[in-house]
Amino acid sequence: ATSTRPDKNGKNERNDEENGARAAGEVHATLEPFAPAAVAPLEALRVRLSGVDPQFFAAAAPHARIDVELTLARAAATLAGHVRLHNRDAGRIDGERLPVVSLASAIAWQASAVRLDGLAVALAGGGTLAGQGRVDLAQARFSADLAARRVDARALQSAADAAVSRLPEVQGQEQVQIGPELVKLLQATEKEALKRND
Repeated sequence: ATSTRPDKNGKNERNDEENGARAAGEVHATLEPFAPAAVAPLEALRVRLSGVDPQFFAAAAPHARIDVELTLARAAATLAGHVRLHNRDAGRIDGERLPVVSLASAIAWQASAVRLDGLAVALAGGGTLAGQGRVDLAQARFSADLAARRVDARALQSAADAAVSRLPEVQGQEQVQIGPELVKLLQATEKEALKRND
């Protein structure tokens, strides 16, 4: 059974009794009805969520416990600010976990595009990704230009063990399209192994 109710502080709290998940959050928004057409009618937005599990919304999604902090303020035709995510239950993809520990970035939202600058991602196993990204809201697509450092593909998915059995860590820069299985990232790991001829 699932229920949604405000707590004594006015926060919305969602409980999933079947799997024990519990999420809580608050959203503060300042609306500007005459904002430029290229921007949603927001003057400012502040979002704080804790314990968000993607699997609650889609059964095929990986399990996670994500805390979210998002702040945006309007500047001309752009909403700009910062986003921070922290996953308290990171793990391997084939263990039905999301292998991202944390994400932080400056954010700029204009029309149907969201730009992420200074994007920093910490992965399960101690690796990091850094660079910039873009979200196409119309196509529901995320793309990124990221530099990988000390990425241990075996910490992301056990199926990578054979591919990188002689390469426990990889550093380099690749164009990475983030997908459900992080396929491009794993391919980048194999490519780096061939370059190094390990």
